[in-house]
Amino acid sequence: MMTGTLVAMLIAAGLGMILASLHLARRADLPWLGFLHGVAAGTAFVLLLVSSAALDLPHLSVAALGLVMVTLAPGFVLFAADLSGRPLPRWLLAWHAGLALLAVVLAVIAFSHGAS
Repeated sequence: MMTGTLVAMLIAAGLGMILASLHLARRADLPWLGFLHGVAAGTAFVLLLVSSAALDLPHLSVAALGLVMVTLAPGFVLFAADLSGRPLPRWLLAWHAGLALLAVVLAVIAFSHGAS
């Protein structure tokens, strides 16, 4: 379950990096890619929630879970702005990416300590 969680998080992160680079380069919008990013992030969230509850993982996994929850709100705002054709605030994009990166790092550390 830990592997699946990390794979889903890394897929979401990879798709997010593609989306951010397309936005910053002012390339064509791909709403379907944003949707896939959201599905991968949502899957990672559910798996992280189940992993944290079912497996006796360190408290870092709970911190990662909290960060993922905080990261979801700006993600929804960015997705809604993109769908409505409004420009995406770069500061919000950076905030969303930074929180997500920290959540992935915390999850990797928590799972590596939980596996030993």
